[in-house]
Amino acid sequence: MAALLLTSANLQAVKAAVQRAWSDVKSSHITEALAAAYGYRTHAALLADFNRSAYPPLVHANPSAFSERLSDFGYPDQGSGPLAQALDEGIPDAIWMVCNSGDIDAANRWYDQCRRRNIPRVLIQTRQKYCLLEWDSITMDDSALHPKIPSPDTRDMFRHFQEKMRHGAGEGNPEFYGKGFVGSIDGLLLSPARELADDFFGMLYGPLRSTNL
Repeated sequence: MAALLLTSANLQAVKAAVQRAWSDVKSSHITEALAAAYGYRTHAALLADFNRSAYPPLVHANPSAFSERLSDFGYPDQGSGPLAQALDEGIPDAIWMVCNSGDIDAANRWYDQCRRRNIPRVLIQTRQKYCLLEWDSITMDDSALHPKIPSPDTRDMFRHFQEKMRHGAGEGNPEFYGKGFVGSIDGLLLSPARELADDFFGMLYGPLRSTNL
């Protein structure tokens, strides 16, 4: 399931993409089905959570829940391909970026965007076969990282990385370096790098939002 920040721009972009694919489905039904995909019982519950903090909720979208909710409204199962595609390709407020190794301009643009949005910086740099995954919180306001917010437990991040590798998500010999809010893994394939980027962003961002509710 894809990780998604529920910003206004992301909510609008995903709904617009789904509406283009399923033009015969009522807008209000798509709204409620998307709320279900994001883990909420209703769209009203989503809005209530959205309005609790300046930091938008981070969710793991579930296309199957979307299809099930549409079935409740009387629509036959149309699959979840368009929603999965929208989540993968149509997100204006991403939580990480992929760029070619050495593309300094792209890396700098991502740094500036993370700083403007006040979110952790998570970046995947691709090479011919393997990737470098980097993360840090240098892009966040010092006021956001006040003492009440615990730094991520690097041991938990390392254990999560090891678990991912044990389940066949890697080959070669990826190397993990990490301490507090800063770290990297070198030698990853792209697919596990993307999965770990989702997971590690959540580990950095989750305590920030929960402390600022």
